Amino acid sequence: MQIDTVVILTHQNQIMDPEWIALLHCARNGECTSSDLSSLCSLILSDPHYDVPNFLHSPWKDAVLITPRNSVQTQWNTFSLAKYCTMTGTHHYRAPSRRFDM
Repeated sequence: MQIDTVVILTHQNQIMDPEWIALLHCARNGECTSSDLSSLCSLILSDPHYDVPNFLHSPWKDAVLITPRNSVQTQWNTFSLAKYCTMTGTHHYRAPSRRFDM
């Protein structure tokens, strides 16, 4: 793996919506109401009742994910690469390699 881009975050964006802040506060403290749980469950993309946004259009197509979790990052990168290849009509070539120490 080679890092060729470094991003320095200079501003911490936090949630500004008072209703969402209250819901997250309840979730952190284990005080969710049935309405809170319903709101959270409505965000699950695999829920058949959820109206999944079209991720190929703005604002979702330009979304950036910053996560401390490697498993999420790996899945996001895999999806983003597939999306990029689809949008640009390019092919994704995968060439696994092994490191041999001499």
